[in-house]
Amino acid sequence: MLGTVVFGVLLSPRDGGAAGLFREGAGSRSMSLAGASVATPERGLEAMTVNPAGLVMLPSARAEFSVVGGFVEADYDKAGAGARSMEDAGVVGDAAFAMPLGNGKWAAGLSIASMAALSADWTYPDALGGLGGATTYGMRRHFSELLLLRSALGVAWRFDEDWSVGVSGGHLYNRNALEAPYTFQSEPVLKGFKTLLDLDAEGHGWNAQVGLHGRICENLQIGLSYTSPSKIHAQGTADGNAAEQLTALGGAFAGVRPDFSYDADVTTRFPQIVSAGLAWQPRANWRISLQGDWIDWSAAFDELRIDLTRGNNTDLNSFLGRDHATDVAPLDWNDQWVARLGVEWMPSDAWTMRAGYAYAQSAVPSSTLTPLTAAIFEHTVAAGVGYQRRAWSVDLAWQWNLPSRQDLTSERILSGEYADASVEVQAHWIGLTFGIGF
Repeated sequence: MLGTVVFGVLLSPRDGGAAGLFREGAGSRSMSLAGASVATPERGLEAMTVNPAGLVMLPSARAEFSVVGGFVEADYDKAGAGARSMEDAGVVGDAAFAMPLGNGKWAAGLSIASMAALSADWTYPDALGGLGGATTYGMRRHFSELLLLRSALGVAWRFDEDWSVGVSGGHLYNRNALEAPYTFQSEPVLKGFKTLLDLDAEGHGWNAQVGLHGRICENLQIGLSYTSPSKIHAQGTADGNAAEQLTALGGAFAGVRPDFSYDADVTTRFPQIVSAGLAWQPRANWRISLQGDWIDWSAAFDELRIDLTRGNNTDLNSFLGRDHATDVAPLDWNDQWVARLGVEWMPSDAWTMRAGYAYAQSAVPSSTLTPLTAAIFEHTVAAGVGYQRRAWSVDLAWQWNLPSRQDLTSERILSGEYADASVEVQAHWIGLTFGIGF
């Protein structure tokens, strides 16, 4: 199961969108604009996750709490094995606090937000593969999960009446889990060997974000932001059982103990991101936002490295000649351009109606795509409504990742287990954000 250790990315109970792994907006206002808020980061969550220069746009200290619920539907169809479906749902939350400093020239903020919280939970027949091509673990659960949380502290400075810069530093928490058959892809001795694997690992890292916001004229705003790449070593355990592979090999492998346990280290790289946008207000109660993002997937998701150490199975250690192994599997993701459009209409001082659209071509190549790495959403539509009364605000958003289908060729995966197959996914999200000023 190539890549499932890091991305079991049928975005089921969590967040996702046109950009695959990452969210289409933080907070319900940004969600309802399909993420087009880098030029209008007017709320704390938006500023702390999209453009920290927006912290100085808040007129007073403000706290925000956001809840997002999602429902995903997916279908996997393999020639000769029939079609399988998956449905899942769940909830995730975010929070932020920001406050002005120094007569409004400075501002600071802090937040905790789920940048990605992704899972896949399938049940389907394990295709023939492994050494000799005759190994299958039968009808099997294929489960994978990734969680990426960012706890951040940010500061912004208004260096001119209409211009500001900001920076935030974030602590990243990453958890990876896998329960599925796994075929080693590059380990010299185990290459092509298939085993059941149950892996759970967690780790920590850091990233930074810088942003610029300005007002070119009375009705035109601009926003720019850059998010640095990051690297996380997630550490935990990897347990498994290779009984079916050993039985298929027979001969000298008969009677070899099949179960094993290792310490695991999964190296995960997350990409650098550049965002730029404009917000134009043709009338006092209308605003149109345009945004483009570039996501450097090719450098981050080029390959997946898994280091296994301190193996407890003396039979397998004797076969390997050591108690450790390293597997590097190809991912080969492509860089991604995301185009976003958001529209806001304010019929009164209290109410705001919003709509948005985002498009990004799938970054996952068919040669490494599996049902557990199907972050293939391309089109996202969104709508929402906001209400503000004095210091209180509430925003509601809906997003729909339209159905997206992609064929699997399995060309870069040993054993070719996913050849002549296809996967289709769609998802609905509801976001609710409460804010209060002080």
